[in-house]
Amino acid sequence: MVVDEDSDFRDGLSENLREDGYVVYAYSSIAALPPLDHLPPVDLLVTDTSAPHEGGMAFAEAWHRAHPHVPVLVVTSDPAQAWDVWAERRGGVEVRRKPIDYGRIRSALSALSARLGAA
Repeated sequence: MVVDEDSDFRDGLSENLREDGYVVYAYSSIAALPPLDHLPPVDLLVTDTSAPHEGGMAFAEAWHRAHPHVPVLVVTSDPAQAWDVWAERRGGVEVRRKPIDYGRIRSALSALSARLGAA
């Protein structure tokens, strides 16, 4: 699942993930998501959920609590160190700053999946 308000980034990432064999559910924002308990099962979450004080941190935290076995990659332009501190306290969560190319995203997702024992 990809959640990112930047349509160019979201569409490009979704296309690359599909080429790698993933089924992709893409959303433009947290508000565009159905309730967490109505989402389809996913193998990973890539999200840029804006600054922590705008609800992004709460979404990522709720997701991680509900799905601790699902790798989470936060790709953000937010320079706040709060993301790094949050990610360090959880397994299966990585933070990368934009701009970022797909090769680095692929590497981060592979590392997350390996750490959690996912395919």
